[in-house]
Amino acid sequence: MENNSCQISLKIAGEAGFGIRSSGIILARIFMRLGYYTFEINEFPSIIRGGHNTFQLNIDNKKVNSNTKKIDILVALNKEGIKKHLSELNKNGIVIFNKDNSKLNIKNSIGIPLNKIAKDSGYELMRNVVALGAILALTKSNLTIAPKIIKETFKIKGENIVKSNIKALKA
Repeated sequence: MENNSCQISLKIAGEAGFGIRSSGIILARIFMRLGYYTFEINEFPSIIRGGHNTFQLNIDNKKVNSNTKKIDILVALNKEGIKKHLSELNKNGIVIFNKDNSKLNIKNSIGIPLNKIAKDSGYELMRNVVALGAILALTKSNLTIAPKIIKETFKIKGENIVKSNIKALKA
């Protein structure tokens, strides 16, 4: 995406507690630091714990005032994310999904063993950060800014958490 004129709409979907919101915020900060405008919508159920959450992020090189109905990239951290949001993909949209607990046989889908990579990086909970790394690789975005944002976001949780998240991002 660097130095190109483009618009991208993506949605991260999964269960509450999967880090949907934090992933979206980190991704928005990365793209803003790369010089893009963003528009974010965090959607979550009106229950205390659990349920399905989404974070939609629209990225553009000019000011973005709303989200789009169709998305270019769907990041489904669980099966429900695929079921609920597959119909929102643009014609040539891409699905990044958790290959550890889902199978998907559609064109333009990328299965990544998110749980395994996250666990190998330190904590299975970091599957969302592994997915962020996939998004950045897919969009050919500058990966040097991302570790700085990860550090800023997680420094309060300690150096081990920061290092593990950076490892998960790069994996």
